[in-house]
Amino acid sequence: NDVDKMGNKGQKDGKINDSDIYKGVVGDGGGIGANITGWLANGKPKEYTLSNETGKVVFEVQIDEYGEVEYVKVLEKTLSPEVVIYYQRQIERLTFTPKADNPNPAAHSVGTYTVIVKAK
Repeated sequence: NDVDKMGNKGQKDGKINDSDIYKGVVGDGGGIGANITGWLANGKPKEYTLSNETGKVVFEVQIDEYGEVEYVKVLEKTLSPEVVIYYQRQIERLTFTPKADNPNPAAHSVGTYTVIVKAK
């Protein structure tokens, strides 16, 4: 629709509502999830469905030797405060299991948890 502009605007017979291209779920995309040495997250946050935002939030997470979350702190964000707080609360409820190569976990382990959100 841009006069004197070149480019592919999409499939001519395509319909805007027939595609899942804008749909995504938590865990969809590279690098998302927990990055805490020696630990695996038991589950993932529930998807926030009340927003059409696209962005990312990186949290610092500390867990104890039992895999319980001690704190979650925002390190980086490109999402609204409402969405960030939602995911922060979700991560605070997670538990973690030591990996096989971590039989004697430290009293406190710190790492990151990244959430990438894609607009629907």
